[in-house]
Amino acid sequence: MSLKNLTRYVMLRIQVDFATGKRAGGISPHDSGLHCNPSWQDLDAGIELRLVLDDRNIEQYRNMEGVTVVEGIDACNAQIEQTGKTDYSVKEPELMSLSITKKNIKIDDLPTESINAQLEELSKRGALGIRKRGPVKLT
Repeated sequence: MSLKNLTRYVMLRIQVDFATGKRAGGISPHDSGLHCNPSWQDLDAGIELRLVLDDRNIEQYRNMEGVTVVEGIDACNAQIEQTGKTDYSVKEPELMSLSITKKNIKIDDLPTESINAQLEELSKRGALGIRKRGPVKLT
């Protein structure tokens, strides 16, 4: 995504029912002027952030239930940091497997809530071949 043409940094923090797709204020997920990076969603809390890409009047979103207007690059990045999730994935399966064996990393007590939590724990224990991706910030 190119931010070169942005003249302002405005983001909407939107309450979302991800089971139905319904967003506060009736905001459409297909609105091409509101960009949402997948790392800007918290599926558990029902929140997503959408960057305003066009010159629309943002006053329409103020005082709208379930929507918060966030202004300025620093405030937007702080909101991304607060809302976004860090994802872990296996980049090199053979390296991960070999490092678990060579470093004698115990896997019996890995967290059971998600694959992401398991990979995070393996990474903390020194397993190699795991990619860590944090939420994408604005630059």
